[in-house]
Amino acid sequence: MPFEFWIDRYGYAAVLIAGLFEGETILLLGGLAAHRGLLDLRAVIACYATAAVCSNQLLFHLGRTRGPALLARWPILQPRAARVLEFAHRHQRTVVLLYRFAVGARAMTPFVLGMSGMRSLRFTGLDSPILLSWAIVVGCAGFWLADSLERWLPEIERSEHIVFASLAVLGALAWLTRRLWARAR
Repeated sequence: MPFEFWIDRYGYAAVLIAGLFEGETILLLGGLAAHRGLLDLRAVIACYATAAVCSNQLLFHLGRTRGPALLARWPILQPRAARVLEFAHRHQRTVVLLYRFAVGARAMTPFVLGMSGMRSLRFTGLDSPILLSWAIVVGCAGFWLADSLERWLPEIERSEHIVFASLAVLGALAWLTRRLWARAR
């Protein structure tokens, strides 16, 4: 089946699922697909942002209601959580504003912020616009990347599936490397 079939059928679902995790690579690919006219950029951004907000809310409320008990089950996470929690007690707003840039700590930070005693409304009010902005920037970066590639390499259209596959493999390798490196520490 043609490459476009898979993007048309599963593109939005892939962006939605990736938004539940650290899925910027898929968001970037969604921007590339939007440039090619295979997906709508606004829908890609909306799917990612919606999933990321829901995921962060779930993690925040898990941290708020069951944080210490869950951390006790995974002692390997306790040192990192303790550092984030100590900083979060003093600088909640700063942590919410900047944690999207902390690769490897993004999933843990909403959980720890829930443990920090931060009010739910404050977290939601700070986190949601930041996630939307993040989705807009990364999705548009994918769109811009596709535009730039098309200008520099006019024949790229014939091998776009290789570009998509290469970026997906690089993203998966980066994720796997981070996981293995974190596990080794």
